[in-house]
Amino acid sequence: KNMVATDGVTSLYRGVDAAIGRQMVYGTARIGLHTKFSNMLVEKNNGQPISFAQKAASGMLSGAIAVSIGSPFDIALVRLQADGMAKPEDRRNYKNVFDALIRTTKEEGFSALYHGVAPNILRGMSMNVGT
Repeated sequence: KNMVATDGVTSLYRGVDAAIGRQMVYGTARIGLHTKFSNMLVEKNNGQPISFAQKAASGMLSGAIAVSIGSPFDIALVRLQADGMAKPEDRRNYKNVFDALIRTTKEEGFSALYHGVAPNILRGMSMNVGT
């Protein structure tokens, strides 16, 4: 209610570009890598179906890599959304996802795009085991 009153209805959609970017990068990488790894394992098994353990390993590895690739978009998403909830004097006023990514890198260094990546990797691995 406060966001709409202060910044208008469009403030409710702040960060949607980062969310879409994350899904495009993470989702594509997760599915593509899992397919590639599974196919490699089938080939290694002389064309035989892979075991549950091999499927789980493929899913966990592809999930970990996909999260690592998509992490900067997660950071941008959180920053864009937090910016909208902050007091006007505390806002960073990011224009869009790319502005958030570029400014974060310039102001805090590249590693800032990977804050909190370890728990996200564990989450990505566990979520992708069932793929």
